[in-house]
Amino acid sequence: MNRFRGENYVIVRPSLTRDKRLNTVHSLARFSWQKGKLASSRLANMSAISTECYASDLNEMNILVDPDSGEITVVVDWTGASILPFGFALYALESALGSMGSSGWIWFDNVDDLRDTFWKAFREQTGLSNLQTRLIKLAGKAGILIRYGTAYDSGLSGMIGVRDSNTEDFTYLDALLF
Repeated sequence: MNRFRGENYVIVRPSLTRDKRLNTVHSLARFSWQKGKLASSRLANMSAISTECYASDLNEMNILVDPDSGEITVVVDWTGASILPFGFALYALESALGSMGSSGWIWFDNVDDLRDTFWKAFREQTGLSNLQTRLIKLAGKAGILIRYGTAYDSGLSGMIGVRDSNTEDFTYLDALLF
């Protein structure tokens, strides 16, 4: 069986150094832009947000990373991919900036540096305006709400909600939005 190069981010995340985490968020910015761009000249001139082909289950298990560099090598599991406003998948950025433990969400010590690196790399690659960037960040918040605020339903296609419908656990929402 052929195997993609890289390891699941959730597995290598604890061992990544600061520089490797910076590489991860930098390559996540590149991935986010490359998978969602139309024609860069067209998107750069748009005053509103665009759409993207979105992996419905973009999570730490489906992002493979080179453990030696921290670079994303591939994103797997595109089953149920759909077209959504550009930025809905940015919950993956927040997931790359910390992890959920038994006592709740824990941000990495350099979370602000990591987040700033992502947005700097993203803006450099896209040339988007401040307004477009704000709209993409807003779409990212909407993606977090759908991803972690709605219950999983195997009968629905597209973006997957992961909350257990039998509980009122909103730990991820509390961590990623507030």
